[in-house]
Amino acid sequence: MQGDRPISEMLEPNTKDITGEYESHLSNLMLKPLAISDLTDMRKRLVSLVQRDVFIQYYDFIMSFVEGEPNYNLLKKDISVFPGIKWKQLNIRKMGLRKRQLEIKKLMNLKNKILGGNK
Repeated sequence: MQGDRPISEMLEPNTKDITGEYESHLSNLMLKPLAISDLTDMRKRLVSLVQRDVFIQYYDFIMSFVEGEPNYNLLKKDISVFPGIKWKQLNIRKMGLRKRQLEIKKLMNLKNKILGGNK
């Protein structure tokens, strides 16, 4: 929630080819060989895990947050005091209505995609 990217993008990040960086920087540092396909597969699994286990669990809170009226009562701990959360909320409130509606739609579509249907 505290990143500088839209929440929908943090939950469904853009992928990029890391073959060059892997071959020129990372592969030489490894104690045990690791195929780049294993690395990219792990990234996919990690994103999937965050989507399924974090996003779905906290969906109602995330939606309230993006709508500009975060319901912190949906969380076990009060995160409203964190500077990054305050900053993100300030930026969301500054968003134009159209941009905010687009972000909400992206999050709803992501939820439907994760749950495997058009719910």
